[in-house]
Amino acid sequence: MADTQTDGAMDKLRGTAREVKGEVTDNPADRTQGRAEQAMGNVKQALGNAGDAIKDAAKAADQKLNQTENEA
Repeated sequence: MADTQTDGAMDKLRGTAREVKGEVTDNPADRTQGRAEQAMGNVKQALGNAGDAIKDAAKAADQKLNQTENEA
């Protein structure tokens, strides 16, 4: 899920830049679009984190199952 997290970070960075551009040029459309890109970046990063957590939980469960089978 590192790609999703990286994409999210890039969206946040791009959104921040666009929002600043909107502030400097007094363009409400750029400000709004920048905030939307930042929000999308946050969502992508959260999805990446959730995916990593699921993978980690599945790996831990698999290890626990294998350990239990080896003890039996």
